[in-house]
Amino acid sequence: MVSRDAASRLLSDMQPGLRILADPTITGAEGAPDIAGSGSGTPPGSTELLARILESIDDIVVIKNLEGTIIGVNGAAERFFDLDAAHIVGHPIEDIYPPETASRAREFAAAVLARAEPLRVEEWYRHRDGTACLLEESICPLKTADGKVVGLVAVARDITLRRIAETAEVFKLSLGEAARIKTADELATFALAEIARACHAPEALLVRRHTPTRATLVARYGEGSHLATLTRDAFFDLEENNPLARCFRERRIQRSLYPSPGAHEALFMPVLRGGEVVAVIGVAGHDAFHGEETARFLAAVANETWSTINEKREEEALAEHARRLDQALKATKAGLWTWFIREGIKEYDEHWAAVTGRTLAELEPITESTWASLLHPDDAPANRELERALARGELPVYEAEVRLRRKDGTWAWILDRGEVIEWDASGKPVKAIGLIVDISASKLAGERLKDALLDKEALLHELYHRTNNTLQLINAMLELKKPELPPGPVRGTFDQIQAKITAMALAQENMYQAGSLAKLELGGYLRDLVLSIEQDIPIGLSRPEFRIAVEPMEVSVDAAIPCGILVSELVGNALMHAFPAGRPGTILVELAKEHDGAIRVCVDDDGIGPPAGFDPRIDARLGLSTVIGIGEKQLRGKVSFGKDSPGFRVTLRFMDEGMATRRLSRQG
Repeated sequence: MVSRDAASRLLSDMQPGLRILADPTITGAEGAPDIAGSGSGTPPGSTELLARILESIDDIVVIKNLEGTIIGVNGAAERFFDLDAAHIVGHPIEDIYPPETASRAREFAAAVLARAEPLRVEEWYRHRDGTACLLEESICPLKTADGKVVGLVAVARDITLRRIAETAEVFKLSLGEAARIKTADELATFALAEIARACHAPEALLVRRHTPTRATLVARYGEGSHLATLTRDAFFDLEENNPLARCFRERRIQRSLYPSPGAHEALFMPVLRGGEVVAVIGVAGHDAFHGEETARFLAAVANETWSTINEKREEEALAEHARRLDQALKATKAGLWTWFIREGIKEYDEHWAAVTGRTLAELEPITESTWASLLHPDDAPANRELERALARGELPVYEAEVRLRRKDGTWAWILDRGEVIEWDASGKPVKAIGLIVDISASKLAGERLKDALLDKEALLHELYHRTNNTLQLINAMLELKKPELPPGPVRGTFDQIQAKITAMALAQENMYQAGSLAKLELGGYLRDLVLSIEQDIPIGLSRPEFRIAVEPMEVSVDAAIPCGILVSELVGNALMHAFPAGRPGTILVELAKEHDGAIRVCVDDDGIGPPAGFDPRIDARLGLSTVIGIGEKQLRGKVSFGKDSPGFRVTLRFMDEGMATRRLSRQG
């Protein structure tokens, strides 16, 4: 505590703030002397009053002699040093202050004694537990009545919180000014640089939560290697055991030391939104810095820093979205409209006006009837009914194709589409938005395409009839020539040629009916082909039973016609050789798709079969040679022969390369 002698000397000090202690109305003394001027004795009771006053104030008071030994302290000093007076009074300052602070105190004392004048300073003081505070200190010489300096009085006040608040306020003002002129990335870098400067830390970083288990580095100031060890390609794993991850998980400040060439102290402060950590702001340095004041400063600025940067990013995203929307509307010749249904007001943007060949100013004054005045008379009634249904809430979406008069008097085809986006308390629509798109070009293209399709249909019709007539003419000429030929190989060749012509003619007919020149339904085609062959069997010849087992499947025309010729050849071969002298029997035609996508075609008969030792690949005549050529060279498949007793079986297995190529082309 302050000793009586020290208090007595203090009364003789020149500090104006202590002169009131000689006032008789306060001390109760009679004839109070001029303490500062005459140097007379201290009135009775003044020492005790001064001691009580010093004990009641919050400022720290320390009285030292010329050697630097503490000779008196008040209660605030005891609480500040966390020591009682018995452990402070009589001790040199080196026993009480940390070395760096004691050295500075010696320097300040020397300056005061040299000038014999008070000195006001601000100094960081670090407590024994490592925490620090900023002190505003007045150091005054302690003089006797005759003016002799016998010691020093230091009166200090902890201004840490005030200074942090001031620094935070200055930072926020700077951040707000920077937000007006900087991009989000520039703003983040600026904010981190200012935070690092305020915290006396060479490094700072800002990390935002990306997923529940991952975080992303938003910005960083400084290039310390110890922070780099935390990063993983600018991502942080929030399940790892490091201070940054714990800050996200535990939602509280984290401190840590990182080994590098020297000790590195880092501090991470969470940014909370709805009780969850959305981001973390951290600082780090090569030397231990003021942890407590750093934490307080970050706590004061963390949320506003994150909010300002985030708002800037959202502002930029909205601006970019608006820019892209503007470009899209311009590129697609589209325009926006807004309809305030209850007020009967419609608003249009410049792109809407541009669709009509005008500027927005040329449409002024814009009223609810502006749209109606531009509509084609034939489209207006139906459009008016659609709008009324939308306004009554009967349509969730309004869509119409109408004609709109351009500035030059021509008509533009418009796709007009809109929907209600706001309703009142009773559920009635109050606001709708929509888009108009100039579809004149697509309408014209559609008309041209329709004409082209009509031309194609006419061409296909003409092509079919010409081709069919030509094939029928050839077939008729062959039929006229056949009676002139003696029975034998030549007439058989004529029959084979006619069968091929029939197969091609039937394919042409099926393509015409399907309306496609690229593909054909193979199952139906083969069924029709076999039935046609059956009907053409001359009366008097053996007529076997035909069994047809085909699966429906689409194949390319390039595969269908060779398949038809091959089946026609094999069926004709069976009719010619398998059933002599009216022998009954069965011809089976099969078509199926196997699990690997291959197409299997089979013609099987239960006739007399080929002669013993017959090898189809060596002994085959023109018919089977044609089958092998079509199956293995033209269709790139495999023809196999199976002889049952009695009977003969031919199987073709192939992949439709034409359809596969078309599928790949569509996918590409």
